[in-house]
Amino acid sequence: MLLGTDSRAFGPPFDIITIDIVETLRGPALGRLSFCNAPQAHTERHCQGRSAGQLLDLAWAVLETFFATGEICKDLPVHAEGTAFQRLVWNELRTVRPGTTATYGQIAHRVGSPGAARAVGAACGSNPVAIFIPCHRVLDSRGDLHGYAGGIERKAALLTLEGMRGRTPMLFPTGV
Repeated sequence: MLLGTDSRAFGPPFDIITIDIVETLRGPALGRLSFCNAPQAHTERHCQGRSAGQLLDLAWAVLETFFATGEICKDLPVHAEGTAFQRLVWNELRTVRPGTTATYGQIAHRVGSPGAARAVGAACGSNPVAIFIPCHRVLDSRGDLHGYAGGIERKAALLTLEGMRGRTPMLFPTGV
């Protein structure tokens, strides 16, 4: 159940970011982060209950800190609905530290499915809470930018924020 939603303008290439808060058995959690290109897009803030509004405020503060420093707080409650494999991949993505990257194949290996690089890519593409689950840190086997549901220009900008753009990717060693 949707408890709250809010949108804010962050400027190019992020434009408008919308965050949805959902109800879970453990309480409110981030359920979706989405990008919108329309400069006039606006949704009225909607909250059911104080805790949903507090979590929205906290999520915005975390994003503003991220855009200023490249650091993201991992302590926010996230509720990403997906298959068991997708959730496994998303949990692994949260272990990729800022300033480092991994390949789709490395993530597949780390989740116990070494031949599933394309499935990892599909899971990244289905990530409902981009930035908070940092799928932008996953590169193709050559270390190049490849695929991002929010657009390659946003992926490049997110890596730039984390100090990765223009540097040789710092990939996890295979098997780690």
